[in-house]
Amino acid sequence: LCAALAFLVYRMLRTIAGAARRRGPASPTNADRRERGARASQPEEFETLAAAARADGQFIEAVRWLFRAALLRLEQAEQRRPRPGTTNRELVRRYRSTPLEPPLRTLVDTLDVHWYGDRPAGPDDLEQCT
Repeated sequence: LCAALAFLVYRMLRTIAGAARRRGPASPTNADRRERGARASQPEEFETLAAAARADGQFIEAVRWLFRAALLRLEQAEQRRPRPGTTNRELVRRYRSTPLEPPLRTLVDTLDVHWYGDRPAGPDDLEQCT
């Protein structure tokens, strides 16, 4: 049992160390986009950030900026903010049976697979979301 426990601890530490090496520090352009995104107040600003991320080959980041632009457009059209804590899937359900549901579902599905699923995204994934 002690040997099994020692092996499990070793594997956990090795996995954590490997993940830390792969992440690396954020590039200045990514940090700059995040800072600008925190100050953004118009959908066009988020779309500009998405275009910059696309140019840098950061496709999933571009999808995230497009999603934020879409949410802001919805807020402006409805003249109300969504309640805090609303999940992406709740948003899709909220707009079920409307013309907004298919594009929202595409954005959410892409984010689920590539952002939360930690899979690399490519230009085709971004193209589906535009």
